[in-house]
Amino acid sequence: MNEVKAFIDSEGKAIIKCPECHEVRLVDVKNYTKLDRHVRFKVKCSCTHAFKVLLERREYYRRAVDFDGTCLLQGGTVQAEVKICDLSRKGMKVQLLKESPIAVGDKVMVEFRLDDEKKTLIRKDAVVRSIMGQFLGMEFFSIDPHNVYDKALGFYLM
Repeated sequence: MNEVKAFIDSEGKAIIKCPECHEVRLVDVKNYTKLDRHVRFKVKCSCTHAFKVLLERREYYRRAVDFDGTCLLQGGTVQAEVKICDLSRKGMKVQLLKESPIAVGDKVMVEFRLDDEKKTLIRKDAVVRSIMGQFLGMEFFSIDPHNVYDKALGFYLM
């Protein structure tokens, strides 16, 4: 049975799209937003196709990627080669390719190219929020709809 992800918006609603007929439904899921565990349920579409839905509580969609990039510590003293593992409008997870003195709370500038047709360059300021072994969780400082990098990133993640 297929499983589709549905993202909960700020009003406690999720958009669920049938993988068979592509019909879209807006569903009230407020009762599930405060649960600590994953929420999965079955749905039967009006086209009679049945499928599972996994509710995702993240604020923004997270896309798995595999890009090479660099991470420059604020002040320009340390530059680390990284592999971008996943990406959202609000942040990213990267893998350090070599040991680095980067720590939680450090401000960095990340630079990488998307795998789109134009190989768009993305340059974003971020803060390191978590470290899990060689993986860093980063949050971007800002999301500005007028910033060229944010526009390109938003279009890529659609």
